Amino acid sequence: MLVFPQLRSGALVQLPLQRTENYRTLRNTLPDGSSVQMADDGFANVAWDLKFSGLSANEAQALQSLFESAAGRLNTFTFVDPSANLLLWSTDLTQAAWNKDPELALTTVTDAFGGGTGTQIANQGAAAQSILQTTNAPPSLQYCLSGYLQSESPVPVSFVIGGNVAATVIAGSAWQRWAAVSGGGTAQQVVFGLAIPAGMTVQVCGMQAEAQPAAGAYKSTTDIAGVYPNSRFDQDSMNMVTSEAGVFACSLRVFSQL
Repeated sequence: MLVFPQLRSGALVQLPLQRTENYRTLRNTLPDGSSVQMADDGFANVAWDLKFSGLSANEAQALQSLFESAAGRLNTFTFVDPSANLLLWSTDLTQAAWNKDPELALTTVTDAFGGGTGTQIANQGAAAQSILQTTNAPPSLQYCLSGYLQSESPVPVSFVIGGNVAATVIAGSAWQRWAAVSGGGTAQQVVFGLAIPAGMTVQVCGMQAEAQPAAGAYKSTTDIAGVYPNSRFDQDSMNMVTSEAGVFACSLRVFSQL
């Protein structure tokens, strides 16, 4: 599987980043002059205009290798949107996208922002229980999983990335955002989530996964996340410029169907 590489900083791209979504409406004009309009679902796409500078030789080689393997526009690769949350339904942990162990009881509560997207998770079992989401994010990248936690009494909550515990934090009486960083593991897909100790209750909101070494601003999601496995380059040539100082620069455009 071809995957757009991370830079040595752990980021996928450099700023500024331009992201554009394109849609098209089809219109059918009838003999009486009226018309019927509908969205052309097969046309909708998203594109990222990327500019890189100050790249090391290894970073430049990684981008060049991907471009050559993809043969320009010809072949697809997985691109992880650096401006998106990779989780589905961050606003509702009761959705089917989240796999809940059987002893977890979920109820809706007020979130850290004063809205109604918080979830109280009570572990009614005699062993630790998990709530996890399996994504199609590529396991070769480094990820940050973050979320807001609150509990009436201190509760150790484990952040799971790639099926392994990346960090265990102590949720307290005030809402606080926590984050953990880890590689995606060795499985074909990357699993993200939380593990709650036996008999403990915690309130959760704002769950977010990103392919970077630290948490960015929270982006709420419903049924659309930020992994695009059928992405392509929107060009057939790549101009990698090198300076006398041995650093590299290039511009790339990536697009994918929505």
